[in-house]
Amino acid sequence: MNFQEIQKRVIKDLQSRNLANPSLRLNALEKVSLYIQKKHKEIYDDAKLLNSIDRNDFKAEYETYKGSKINGAESSVINEIYNQLD
Repeated sequence: MNFQEIQKRVIKDLQSRNLANPSLRLNALEKVSLYIQKKHKEIYDDAKLLNSIDRNDFKAEYETYKGSKINGAESSVINEIYNQLD
């Protein structure tokens, strides 16, 4: 399964929730997806490889890449990505 399939699942999940502003998380998903595509091409091609990286380690890596602390939407999206892998 490639990352685009995971991304579609996350989008579907976000749209099915009664979120006040789903666009915040959709934008966060786009940013995290671009990071994966740019820095983890192997995960973009095979999303299951993300299981080899601890969730908190991935968040720390993303923060370093981003140059600032991740926000709640990004954290939530990363959590949902990992949930979709199960």
